[in-house]
Amino acid sequence: MCLRLLGRALTDLDGGVIRIAWIRETFDQLLLSASPETTEQFARAYALSLIGGVLFPDRSGGSVHLQYLFLVDDWRKAGRFAWGAVVLSYLYREMGRSALQMTMSSSLGGDLGGWFALLMPWA
Repeated sequence: MCLRLLGRALTDLDGGVIRIAWIRETFDQLLLSASPETTEQFARAYALSLIGGVLFPDRSGGSVHLQYLFLVDDWRKAGRFAWGAVVLSYLYREMGRSALQMTMSSSLGGDLGGWFALLMPWA
């Protein structure tokens, strides 16, 4: 799937995740003479880095799970997804998970994933 959608075969998949740094290094510059297929691959890589780094960040903040790759397979379908609702749901789940960890441990600094910019207007 990576080869078909990104044009690159991944050999080092640690736990089914792609490092966002690898995406940024690999898809650094798109040539003006690039084919439409290559342009789509770069667009998918950029969207994948946004999904993993902004919309659904994990606690490490440096990787994106391969499960999100199917979201950028077909742009027409991706445009019909309820992205806002899913991002908000993900943030709520992460907040609940973090709160549960904090009640089970004595530390106050639980790991929290999610897009914190959504919390700013509410706060």
